[in-house]
Amino acid sequence: DLNDAVPAVVVKRWIESLAHGRMEMKIRRFEERLKQLIDESKLVVREPYPRYYGNPEEIPPPSKEYTRRDFANRSLWEQLLYEGIMEAMGYSKNAEPFLALAQSMRLSFLRRHGFSDTTAMMALLFGAAGLLPARGSLQDQECKAYVHGLRKQWKALRLSFKGRILHSGDWLFFRLRPSNFPTARLASMCFLLPTLFAEEGLRTLIGVFKNESLSSKQRREACGRLFRFEPDAFWKHNYNLVQKSRGKGISIGPERVHDLLVNVIVPVVLLYARVFKDHAIRNNAHDVLQSLPFANENSITRLLQTQLLKERIRFTSALDQQGGIQLYKFFCSPVRCSECEIGKHAGL
Repeated sequence: DLNDAVPAVVVKRWIESLAHGRMEMKIRRFEERLKQLIDESKLVVREPYPRYYGNPEEIPPPSKEYTRRDFANRSLWEQLLYEGIMEAMGYSKNAEPFLALAQSMRLSFLRRHGFSDTTAMMALLFGAAGLLPARGSLQDQECKAYVHGLRKQWKALRLSFKGRILHSGDWLFFRLRPSNFPTARLASMCFLLPTLFAEEGLRTLIGVFKNESLSSKQRREACGRLFRFEPDAFWKHNYNLVQKSRGKGISIGPERVHDLLVNVIVPVVLLYARVFKDHAIRNNAHDVLQSLPFANENSITRLLQTQLLKERIRFTSALDQQGGIQLYKFFCSPVRCSECEIGKHAGL
């Protein structure tokens, strides 16, 4: 195998570079969305494409400058974080409808009805998601009573809601464990709202990365505590609104918190540090990222371990895993071996 001749140090250095590139992509994606939110908050109307005459290549691209003051609106950062967490709650199968729901049912609208009123949060999110079943279709009496309460509240609240309402067909349940059902994840979000987005919620999160007295492990643990909650009597043993289950109920497990840190929390915090030029927050966020242990194996990392790395180096951190995913998606899968540092050394 040609890969066997490539020194382990070359492989390791390339994967590290790709890992940081992947994280930069996440930061840039959040940055673009934040700029969209700034434009929306200013009620910026995009002008139609002007009628230029002459060579189209000579038309200067439109540019928009953003000042530090533009980024100072806390509610925009909270909406950004809310969208990121909601999308991550959907895993790969339901990420798209979760993000669509977060962009339709805005955090500011939920806040107006009180995060601590969990029933109202359930009515709004499940209603806008199109996931409130018809009461007549339910057999279980507990589910019927619970849904009746939510439908009644949704009927009153939807009068003031102007956003898009999703359809039950937008959501995938097939081949998902009950604990990963979109209904279970959405209910979890309802219980997380008071902690994550209370008046001091964002400040608390940023403070975790600002506090120089904390170790990386303590920062990770502090972030983990933000995702703990106690479900109500219904969700302590149910995963959906249709039938009773004997499960242990909804929760956000350590693996999901790990993914949220890698894909949402750290990238948003790094963006915050970049915008406000806070080197302490940036350095501490990088330390957290580098200290995060390797998550569970997936099909990509297993393939790389068996066909490329072959015990010469092993993925030991979440950052390694991100580099491996980037390597596979951008070079191995599209067969761009000649553009890859490993492929170049192998003479491909």
